[in-house]
Amino acid sequence: MTGKKPFTPESLLELRGVSDPQLAPDGVRVVYLEHWIETIAKDGHDVPSYRSTIMLSDGPDAPPRRLTWSPTGVASAPRFSPDGRYLAFTSTRHGDKPHLYVLDFNGGDARPLTTPTELSEGIQAFDWHPDSSALCFLTTGHKTADDNATARTHDERVFDGRLPFKFDGAGILHPDRSQLWRVGRDGTGLAQLTHTPYDIEEPRWSPTGDAIAFTSIARPEHEWSYIRDLFVLDLNTHELRQLTASQGPVEAPTWDATGQRLAFLGHNQRSGPATNVGVWTIDLAGGLATCLTDGIDRSVGSTTMGDVHFGSHPDRIAWSGERLFFTATDHGRTGIYHVPTSGGKVTQSSTSGLSALNFTLQAGTIAFHGETNTRIGEIYTMTEDGKAVARRSHAADEIASSYAVSIPEHIAFKGVDDWDLEGWLIKPAGFTEDRRYPLVLYIHGGPHMDFGNGFFHEFQVLANAGFGVFFCNPRGGRSYGEAFTNAVRSHFGEKDYEDLMKAADLAASWSWVDPERMGIMGGSYGGYMTNWIITHTDRFAAACTQRSISNLVSFAGTSDIGPRFSRDEFGGLPWTDEEFLMSHSPIRYVKNVRTPTLILHQENDHRCPMEQAEQFYTALVYLGVPVRFVRFPEEGHNLSRSGQPQRRINRINHMINWFDHYLKPTAE
Repeated sequence: MTGKKPFTPESLLELRGVSDPQLAPDGVRVVYLEHWIETIAKDGHDVPSYRSTIMLSDGPDAPPRRLTWSPTGVASAPRFSPDGRYLAFTSTRHGDKPHLYVLDFNGGDARPLTTPTELSEGIQAFDWHPDSSALCFLTTGHKTADDNATARTHDERVFDGRLPFKFDGAGILHPDRSQLWRVGRDGTGLAQLTHTPYDIEEPRWSPTGDAIAFTSIARPEHEWSYIRDLFVLDLNTHELRQLTASQGPVEAPTWDATGQRLAFLGHNQRSGPATNVGVWTIDLAGGLATCLTDGIDRSVGSTTMGDVHFGSHPDRIAWSGERLFFTATDHGRTGIYHVPTSGGKVTQSSTSGLSALNFTLQAGTIAFHGETNTRIGEIYTMTEDGKAVARRSHAADEIASSYAVSIPEHIAFKGVDDWDLEGWLIKPAGFTEDRRYPLVLYIHGGPHMDFGNGFFHEFQVLANAGFGVFFCNPRGGRSYGEAFTNAVRSHFGEKDYEDLMKAADLAASWSWVDPERMGIMGGSYGGYMTNWIITHTDRFAAACTQRSISNLVSFAGTSDIGPRFSRDEFGGLPWTDEEFLMSHSPIRYVKNVRTPTLILHQENDHRCPMEQAEQFYTALVYLGVPVRFVRFPEEGHNLSRSGQPQRRINRINHMINWFDHYLKPTAE
C-alpha cells in the first residue's frame, strides 16, 4: 500500500462502476453499463454529473469496447434482441426523460424509437418480442401540444383517493397511470395496448409472442400497501387475465421456454414485510402459485449494502432447463443459487467470494455484478455451476491500483438474549497498537438491509480521517433468517437498541479505542436508531443522524410509505395506536439528549420527510443541546448513494468536521 493515495471525500469524483450485465443469446458476448462522474457546464457553472455508456465484451479474453458515444445524457437498460443482432436501450440524450433506442450490430448509429414529441413523459421498462421485430414498453401516455398547453395553465395536482400520491425519487406522482405500449423495431406501429386504472410494471413478452405478462395492483385498497398481482394480456383476444390472488408483493415475472409457466418473486405476508421473499411458479392455465424456496430460511434477492452501486440493480430470476436461478443473501454476502423447477434442494453456485448484486443467464453462462468490501464491483461471467469465473470489465482497475484500501475485519459477537451477531471493523489509517483512537458505530438502514461484503467509499474516508469504523447488523436484517428479520417489527428501539449497546460495549473494550471518544451515526432506520440511542443514553461523545425519523405519528401521514410502514413495521396507525407510536418515538424522549448532534437531511426526501428532522432540530435547539442542521436542496432519500456528486462530497465533509471537533483532542 506504500505510495498509494488515501480515500478522501473528493475521491468520489474518480470512482467508476458498472451495472446491469446482459448476455447475448449465445452466452458469449456481454454488455453492461459503465458509470463515472464528469464535470459538465450547467447554468454557467461547472457541475460534477453522472455519465454512463454501454460497454461490450466480445469474450473472456477480449478487452471491453465502448458502444455508445452520446456527449450528453445517461444510457440505461441495454437489452439484446432475441436474435442477438440488435441492442435496445434507453437514453436521456435528447432531454431529461429516457427514450428508447435500437443499435444494429451490423452497423450504423443508434436510432430512436420513441421521441419527446410523441411521448413527452419518456418510457419506463421495456421488453423485446421473441422474433426481434418489436418491443413493448411502459409510459404514462401520449401528450399532444394541446395537452401540454393545458397542463401549463392548470398546474395543480388533483388526487381523488389515490395513495401514495408521491414517491421518493419521483416526487409528486404523475396523474396518469403507466400503460403498456408497443412499437416496431423500425419505429413504426406505435400503439397503446392497455387502459387500466392502475400502474403497470415489469412487462415480459411471452416466448410464443402472443401474450405479455406484467405486474400491477388488482384491488384499489391494495395500492397503498403495495400488494401486487401477476397479469397476462392475450394479444390475440385482448383479454386481460389476473393469474394470482396475492397477499404480498409480486415482482420480476419470467416466462419459461414454452410460454406455459411463469416464475416470480414474492411472499405471502406470514411475517408481514419481514417474510422471506421466495421464488414462485404458476401455470398460465391457472391454479395456485407454488413457492420453491421454502426449504431455505433466507430471503431471495440482494440486501448487501454499498455506496458505489451506480445504476439500478433489480433482483432477477432466470430459467435454465429444469432449474431456476436467483440471488439470495446470507450473513451479508449475496450469492447465486438454483432450485429445480419442480421443487427440491436449493444449491449455491460459487461466485469465488464475490457478492453478486444481480445477474443474467444465457446458454449455460451467468454474467453477474460481483463486488467485495475491499473492491468496487465489476462484471464477471461463469458457468451455471460456478466454474470458469472470468472478469469481463475493468472499470475500477485504476482505483484498485492507486488507492490504499483499509481491509474490514470480520467481528462475531453476542447480542442480547445470546443471539449471534456479526459486524466489520475498519481501523484508523496508520493504526498502531500504542495509541488510542476515536471510533464511530455505524447503523444501517432498512431495517431489513445488511452490512457485509459490499464496498463503502464513506467508510474508507472515515478510516483515513483517523476514526475506527464499526458497522454491524443488529436484529432486523434480512440475511439471517425470517425470525431474525421479524424480531424488530413492532419493537423498534427495544432489543435492536440492546444489540447495538452490546456492539458499543465490545468496541469500548478494545484497548486501542478511547471509550470517551466514541460516536454514533446512521441513516434512515439507522437515523431513527441514532435518535433513539441519544434520547436513551449519553455514552456517545457525538452523533450524526441522517435522513432520520423522530416522530412515528407524523411519519404515518407524511412519508410516501407512511400508512404501510407504520402499520406493518412500527406496529400501528395514529388514529388507532397513537400512544403506542409515541412511546416508540425519539421525540418523546428528546429532553434527555446531551449528545452534540449533527442532523443531515434532504429537502426532497419523501421517505423520511424533512419535517422529521425539523422537529428534532427544533427540540434540541430549545433544550440547549449543541446541534447543527444541514439541509440538502433537491435531494431525495438516497443522497449518500446516488445524490448529486458535489452534495455527496459535502455531506461526508460535514460528518468529518463534526467528529473531528467532538471526538479528537485539540492537539490532534
